[in-house]
Amino acid sequence: MWQLSVDGASNQKGAGASVVIITSNGTLLEKVIMFGFPTSNNEGEYEALLVGLLLAKELSIKKLTIYSNSQLITNQASREYMAKHQRITLYIDKVQELLKAFPTFTIQ
Repeated sequence: MWQLSVDGASNQKGAGASVVIITSNGTLLEKVIMFGFPTSNNEGEYEALLVGLLLAKELSIKKLTIYSNSQLITNQASREYMAKHQRITLYIDKVQELLKAFPTFTIQ
């Protein structure tokens, strides 16, 4: 299993995300992104998750464990929680679409 860890953040100074992929042999791949647009903290978390999933897809990863420090995001992405806002629903739909690229995955 490859591992994907994501974290997004937003404050008055801006918004960004960090994405870490650990390969099956332990190699660490890191990416830090600064967004050129304002986001909420939850949107920042979703942006980080989307970037991570896109990178994992480009790397042709088939078995993936996804880690996020946001319980809300992990529960929404796994469809255990419903989204209250239409914008978040769009993020969830995109995550679900990208997850189809991974035959085996878990979200924690």
